[in-house]
Amino acid sequence: MFEKTGSNWLKSVLNHFKRVRSIKVTTKRLKRNIVKAIWKIIEESGTVRNLAVPNNELRSWCRSVQRDNSSIKLRPLYLKNLKKDKVDVGQYASNKIFEKFNSYMVNATQRYESGCKLNNSHEALALSNIMLIAESNDYNISENDWTEYKNKLKRPDGFVPVQQNEKTTVSKIVKDYSLTVLKDSSTLNRIMSKYKSETSECVKSCLEILKQIGSGVKLWGTYEQTKEEDLFLTSFVDTMLINPLFQDLPPKVQRHGNGHSLKESRLRKIRQAKKNEDNLKGWKGRAPDRSLELQFDKKLSYHVFLCEVKTGSSSRKHPDLAKLGTMLKDLIDFAIENGAESGYYVTGLLVEGLACTLYKVSKPAPKLYHMESIHSFNLPVKVSELEKLDSVLEFLMLSKYMINVSCRQLMAADKANMKEQDSVVNTNYSPSIYADYYV
Repeated sequence: MFEKTGSNWLKSVLNHFKRVRSIKVTTKRLKRNIVKAIWKIIEESGTVRNLAVPNNELRSWCRSVQRDNSSIKLRPLYLKNLKKDKVDVGQYASNKIFEKFNSYMVNATQRYESGCKLNNSHEALALSNIMLIAESNDYNISENDWTEYKNKLKRPDGFVPVQQNEKTTVSKIVKDYSLTVLKDSSTLNRIMSKYKSETSECVKSCLEILKQIGSGVKLWGTYEQTKEEDLFLTSFVDTMLINPLFQDLPPKVQRHGNGHSLKESRLRKIRQAKKNEDNLKGWKGRAPDRSLELQFDKKLSYHVFLCEVKTGSSSRKHPDLAKLGTMLKDLIDFAIENGAESGYYVTGLLVEGLACTLYKVSKPAPKLYHMESIHSFNLPVKVSELEKLDSVLEFLMLSKYMINVSCRQLMAADKANMKEQDSVVNTNYSPSIYADYYV
């Protein structure tokens, strides 16, 4: 009977009441084939998140189905306005680039909102108006146009790359260390003493990495191959990248681990929930694996660096590129809303096994975000591969510079806000419009 009349009735109800999130069945005369028919309609609707039934056996089956992420595709909290959220190509010279990107963004959004799975991270980023600037593009842009567009985007202004004399010194240190460290336990102390007078930031970072490795050098390779992400993060990535990077931080900058959620992300979720007329309580911001936060006072702070880490096997199944991009976008929106200049950018590191990529996210124009691949490198996993330390050190120098630039820009914005508050009395401040995008 349900297959003939009930299914049509349920479809019409779900089409009429777009905000239905849960369905509860009260009758106990329910067979599994009927539940499956109901579930099929729920999957097609893409809005319902939960199906509650009275029978224990059916309830257990429903829960097992709901745990399978591929069995039901949820709609986003706030549907995208494809006309409003397009990049306005009339403002820019490279119209072809933005026309292609807009077309790509529209197709990805329509696929997502119809319940289809996205093909790759490019599409997931495009939902949030983020254009990934890397070697290749997925936007159907010609190679010549793409190369010309990328060439206009330079590395952060003012950054001085590692000099040849610094590379020579690092090479000597690495060679000296590599030849004797596995045989002589006093190698590290001897090298530290020999080069303690070095003033170069690059050389000091090199010494810090060797110091962090310490006695764990014989265990390299086992950490990289582990499937336990927390162990991989704390014993390998922290040693080679995070701890050396977080040395000598700017004033008022705090370091956070993977239990720290982003208030910028929480603020965006609450605003989306308010537009969607959902419950405003219980929302939590996303939590990166590592982060840096510039703290002005108890109420005002900005995150300036994020890091996402996956083991090699985990990154192939669950890539974190889109997650990192949307979190960095949250930071950009919050900072610009609070007075940061249009040239402001934030820095993010994505570690996928041994492959590491440094990203810079900026907002060059309304409704458009750039996620630029700035520097890519592989981590060494044994002593014989320590020549790769050059690329690691270049990452450290570049990251520290970019983090310092972000902090200086935020401090300048804070001073400007303080002056504005001192000169204006009893004035209501309305923050600038932020872009709407998905969780």
